[in-house]
Amino acid sequence: MGQTIYRDDDTDTWQYGLGRGTNGNVQYSVDGNLVAEASSCYGTINTNALTVKNTSVLANGDIVCILQMMVGTPGGYEFNRVVSGGGTANIVLAKKLKYTYADDDADNNAQVVKAYEVLNMTVDAGITMTVPAWDGDIGGVAFYLGKKKLLNLGILDFKGGNANVSSATLVSPTNKGGFRGGAGVHNYSGTASSYCGEGTGGRSKVTTAANGNSGGGAIAHLTAYGSASGGSGGYLGNGENGYWQENGSVGLGGALINGNGELTKLFFGGAGGGGADADTGGTLACSGANGGAIAIFIFDEIDTETGYIYIDGGNAETSDRNSTGGAASGGSGLLKARIAKLGTLHVTAKAGRRAYRSSDAGSQSTAGILHLDYGEQYTGTTDPTLSARQDDMFTKAKLQAQQGGMI
Repeated sequence: MGQTIYRDDDTDTWQYGLGRGTNGNVQYSVDGNLVAEASSCYGTINTNALTVKNTSVLANGDIVCILQMMVGTPGGYEFNRVVSGGGTANIVLAKKLKYTYADDDADNNAQVVKAYEVLNMTVDAGITMTVPAWDGDIGGVAFYLGKKKLLNLGILDFKGGNANVSSATLVSPTNKGGFRGGAGVHNYSGTASSYCGEGTGGRSKVTTAANGNSGGGAIAHLTAYGSASGGSGGYLGNGENGYWQENGSVGLGGALINGNGELTKLFFGGAGGGGADADTGGTLACSGANGGAIAIFIFDEIDTETGYIYIDGGNAETSDRNSTGGAASGGSGLLKARIAKLGTLHVTAKAGRRAYRSSDAGSQSTAGILHLDYGEQYTGTTDPTLSARQDDMFTKAKLQAQQGGMI
């Protein structure tokens, strides 16, 4: 399988450096959302054609990241550039696609994310900038490409949303981060069947089975103590099965994703499955938590020694019984720079907190993955431990050559 992901071992060498800097110097001094223009899309391997749903997103010359989010080859991604067709549904790309990207009304989903091309980017102290949430079609991915420096003095927030708890019949997940947790379900007249989290296996549905890297939903039968908990999300490891059932069935934990330590594929963290409650005396059930999102920052220099980048999974919540949803896993943080100053535990993709009720501990999700390709030097520690790789593409000489001597 070929790759174009801006590395010195690409099969098709990246030729567009750190972009054009078209948005100039960007300073964030008020809380808000990061720029993340995206469209659902589809295209076939070894062709230059990409079809997009939203024709207003892309223009000729734009640099993009194309990602398969669900089913197909989940996690497959590549960087590319729009040659022609901007403003229409039919985009012509500079490089042939390295994957087939599938998108439909069933379980397949792919999106193309436009790089926000800047010179310098500054996040002021005390400011939180959040990635727009995944909505089941697009979102959850921010891609910033900068000729000079990312100086983060505030917070870049890619966390998954925490689980909801409610007395509603259907307890929907929050709208934050990546894959959304499964809905929790009450049913005081029969069996309560909750939903798995959205995952690499497709959209949320009623099942106790894992949905790729996301946890399965629980089932509870109508009794005085009918309740069961959802499975937690997986990524760096396997998510745990739901921890409690009484007259029901737990949701199974989401799957480990093997062989991705250097983020040659990009995934949301696995979401938690929903809890189920059919207890005749119960009042609450919980959704699963949302997976961590995807952060892509490629600059000459990245400095977050004072600020923070959070890509953690969402936390589970606790109901009055044990009808809790699963916790979610951390997402993907892909950083590339000549020099990177990451601080001490200022970049995280931690597992979401498991649920607790009295002495009972809920099922545990797992961490996401953080990877850095650097040219000359980096400092700092992360949680989980950073995967760091020295890459010739990000030496000063190579960057100057790519940028026409502008670094």
